[in-house]
Amino acid sequence: MIDLVKKLYWQKYRPKNIDAMILLPRIQKQLLNSEGQIVLSNNLLLTGSPGTGKTSLSKIIVPKGALTVNASYNSSVEDLKDTVIEYCKTGDIFGDNTLDGFKIVFLDEFDGVSAKYQEALRGFIEEFADNCRFILTCNFKNRIIEPLHSRCGVIDFKFDKKNLAALCGQFLIRLKDILTTESITFAEPV
Repeated sequence: MIDLVKKLYWQKYRPKNIDAMILLPRIQKQLLNSEGQIVLSNNLLLTGSPGTGKTSLSKIIVPKGALTVNASYNSSVEDLKDTVIEYCKTGDIFGDNTLDGFKIVFLDEFDGVSAKYQEALRGFIEEFADNCRFILTCNFKNRIIEPLHSRCGVIDFKFDKKNLAALCGQFLIRLKDILTTESITFAEPV
């Protein structure tokens, strides 16, 4: 039987640090300080097409021990209250689930939740602004209520034609590295 993990290349080769991410310069500028370190000065709403790196980037930003919720699965207001409020209320005596002194709540696939859920989160963001930061990912930012847009730094992973050539070159280099590592033969593009 084929080892299933070997078939999940997207997971096996997911970038593990910010240097391994292929990001547009404007996204790097929004996230990194002059030393190339991630700075989380605000809540974040990462938006863009599937497969553009939103979740990968979030997994790099979010420290181990932080609260991670797949919002498309846990989408009831009760889930939000039970999980998020309890997490935000508790202290972090060891500091292992904080970034820049803030506890992190990562809500992936956030565009799958209801407006009522989003309204409740808006209240939590305000209530816990002194000790928590929220990172939300979505494919469709128009499904996110405006009050959340205004409480987050919105980073759009959309790229235009002028960025496409540079990104494609970087993606091709990465793809060749993966194919070489996996001993998969390929023909060089012409």
